[in-house]
Amino acid sequence: MRATVDGTSVVVGRRLLFTQAGDGIDAWADAQAAQGRTVVFAGWRADGGAPSEANAALAVSDTIKPTARAAVEAFHHL
Repeated sequence: MRATVDGTSVVVGRRLLFTQAGDGIDAWADAQAAQGRTVVFAGWRADGGAPSEANAALAVSDTIKPTARAAVEAFHHL
């Protein structure tokens, strides 16, 4: 996702959107991914240029619910 917020270019998405990442971000992201979490990277540039560095990252995950198997099976029968 790309946006301009108060004149600052912001990019949010996967690691491949950036040519580099800030100190420690890649190692942290790898550790999160190894635990099954999805990592989302963010970069911004105040001068309005396209961000090439991931300045931050966040990890998200969801707990598998007991009803998940039935939901997937029902989906396959659509």
